[in-house]
Amino acid sequence: MSDTKDINVNLPETRSAGYGHPPTEHQFKKGRSGNPKGRPKKTTIAITNVGVGIGLSEIVQTEALRSVRVRENDQLVEMPMIQAVIRSMGVAAAKGNHRAQVEITEMVKAADEARIETLAANCKAAINYKEYWMAAFEDHDLRNAPRPDPIPHPDEVHIDAETLEVTFSGPRNVEEAALWKNHLAERDHAAKEIRKLQHRISRNPKMQAIYDTQILSLQRVIDSIEDYIPPVDERRQPGFNIEAWRDKREALAAFRLKFKK
Repeated sequence: MSDTKDINVNLPETRSAGYGHPPTEHQFKKGRSGNPKGRPKKTTIAITNVGVGIGLSEIVQTEALRSVRVRENDQLVEMPMIQAVIRSMGVAAAKGNHRAQVEITEMVKAADEARIETLAANCKAAINYKEYWMAAFEDHDLRNAPRPDPIPHPDEVHIDAETLEVTFSGPRNVEEAALWKNHLAERDHAAKEIRKLQHRISRNPKMQAIYDTQILSLQRVIDSIEDYIPPVDERRQPGFNIEAWRDKREALAAFRLKFKK
């Protein structure tokens, strides 16, 4: 999952003065208007045009994503309208329509360039984030101070050098961290309940069948959580892939279920 929205929050300001970022002495002061005379009044026509523009943009996006039915291989298939249009252009291009060939080629090229640009920007942001926190960790270590625990943790931000894809093996924001914490607390509570039931079995073996059923249910809770959340020491290893890890755990879970049967 390529998402760096959450990892830019704690980065220090590194931009130099330039367009859109004037020197500090020329920036507006907090609490003071940048335009003491006030905003000039707009005409009714200008305001109306802005409103129409926003409305048209929303209409275009809504219609582009509206589901439509198209016939494909003698079957009706539903897809977003924009996808149907592009597919129609592709079919026309494949049949030799020169204009469709040019347009579809330009669209693919533009989409490819946008994808690469996004990957490069995400990769750069991830590198900056990791370098910033690694330097912060070194500083805390030198001062014998406890290391901070940022979210996401820099060791849980992984960069594929070949594809430039950025993935996360841990919580990406505070909300997700809280959710993981709740899951782990639920796992620990289930483990505690299992120990209690095992103790009751030792004191009252006649109730073992009933307690075993409860233990099995609690163990399933534990297994499902441990199959979803990797241990800290594993997920912070270089090159760790959480999706591959979960696929492996899912296969093991299926094996466990088959073995129990």
